[in-house]
Amino acid sequence: DHVLAGPVIAEASGFVSVAKHAPTSGIISAIEDRKIAHPSGFTAPCIVITTDGKDEWVPIHAIDDYTSLEPAALLQRIRAAGIAGMGGAGFPSAVKLSVKPDAAIETLIINGTECEPYITADDILMRERADQIIDGVKVLQHLIKPAETLIGVENNKPEGLAALRAAAQGSGIDVVEFPTKY
Repeated sequence: DHVLAGPVIAEASGFVSVAKHAPTSGIISAIEDRKIAHPSGFTAPCIVITTDGKDEWVPIHAIDDYTSLEPAALLQRIRAAGIAGMGGAGFPSAVKLSVKPDAAIETLIINGTECEPYITADDILMRERADQIIDGVKVLQHLIKPAETLIGVENNKPEGLAALRAAAQGSGIDVVEFPTKY
């Protein structure tokens, strides 16, 4: 089949799983076991897309006002979008954000720490996309309704700290500086 970028090409099979979406346009040329990015050399079922070089997308239907949605409806959209953590497990974000109705979340902590020395990916995002980070944190606040929200950033990221602090002004989100471990 020819696919555009964006549509679901594999459904989630359980609560702790996410749908897979076509990352670009092209032809699905195989569905087969292939080696995966794992030090063991394991194989897993893979969907192979032979790209057409066009990177054509299906229309995207954004939510104009996420606050108009109940948290359950917003969580369903997050689940359907296949949003998952970027750690090794790729844990589904909708699972992380599913809070029991009677649970009270005291503190939401956003980890702005680089995972290893000399990595600067988070720092450059904080510098260049601080407003979008704060907007994303506001979505999380809408979902889990924490009493307080903190963004922790290492003290060796002064530009990232400054950008986040400027973007967070008046939002009730506290940007906290802490000592660099490495």
